Amino acid sequence: MNNIIDYINEYGDKTCLDREFCEADALALSQLSYLRWDKLIPPLFDDKGQDMDWVTLEDIYGSVDPKYVYRRELYPDENAQLLEAMVKSKRFSKMKCNYYLSDTRIAEDMQFAAMTMHMEGALPLVVFRGTDGTIVGWREDFTMAFSKPYAGAFMASKYVDMIAGRLTADFMVAGHSKGGNLAAFSAMSSRKEVRQRITDIYSFDGPGFRPEILAEYDYEAIASRVHKYLPQSSLVGIVLEGSQDYVTVKSHAVGGVFQHNPYKWCVQDCEFIKVDDIKKKSQIMHNSLNEWIMELEEDDIRLLIESLFGILESTDMQNIPDLLTNWKASLRAMKDTAFGIDKEKRKQLKKIIRLLLEAIYKSLMEQIQEQRQEHGIKPV
Repeated sequence: MNNIIDYINEYGDKTCLDREFCEADALALSQLSYLRWDKLIPPLFDDKGQDMDWVTLEDIYGSVDPKYVYRRELYPDENAQLLEAMVKSKRFSKMKCNYYLSDTRIAEDMQFAAMTMHMEGALPLVVFRGTDGTIVGWREDFTMAFSKPYAGAFMASKYVDMIAGRLTADFMVAGHSKGGNLAAFSAMSSRKEVRQRITDIYSFDGPGFRPEILAEYDYEAIASRVHKYLPQSSLVGIVLEGSQDYVTVKSHAVGGVFQHNPYKWCVQDCEFIKVDDIKKKSQIMHNSLNEWIMELEEDDIRLLIESLFGILESTDMQNIPDLLTNWKASLRAMKDTAFGIDKEKRKQLKKIIRLLLEAIYKSLMEQIQEQRQEHGIKPV
């Protein structure tokens, strides 16, 4: 099964003038945003607050330090192959890059990065990085369950407004995982005159939004321009997925969280290989998680985040790979912290977990009843 690297190797000799920009391009560029581009791609502002000239991938490739650019990220080997394939291709090598912004604020539970790219023959593309390997990045993901947008979402909105002032053309936005959520939020929360210039919004296995946020920021105003893709056993993008339409993509990963890996998504020509819908197991988890999230009070969500990440942060590790590498010392620290949670909080956490189990049980029973009816068996 071909993936986005195979796609570039096959069609890299054609620019977007020869073969128009497509969904495989958008996913490849979304994955490119996970690399550490500090000091390689010009920042949003230089030291004097001035814009800097665009650079091409070809220009900066010779300065790439693999130990830095690919560090702390999943799939480092595939990321290196992706960049190499792009630089060797006519399609991507002359692609212009600018306005890199990376901002992590532990106190605000924010891990944010974005950049802007412009392929020859296509509109500029603003890409938002998904969750990286940092603990603060993973913690930020949980704040999506709140009824108000998280700090990174507002940063994405500001970034798009600033980029719109620097671009003369219409443009697109995209992202994988949390980056897809940021892409959609940046479009629906931007100023009307900016929103009208955003032609396409790509979300690759990006989580959805609570109903309150969809309503407050008028998601319907951008809905027709959103291209959302989920792997067939999605566990990430299906979270808070409600009114949004999506396309289901075939993945050759085993299932579940492994299908979140964009290098496992199947590509044929310039398009993903589509399947009818997500698998039953994912539908059960989708129904369960969404019902659980909607039932929880915000104080419960806050307690869950503080307790879970208080345990992780007790290890003094800043990112997940380091935590796993030093797992023995990390486990001891986490165990001590977990046993130190007071009785009242522990009681509340048990209630939260019980609600999740009840939601899973309810969803399972509903699926069983549906299957019985499909086979002509009377419901119990």
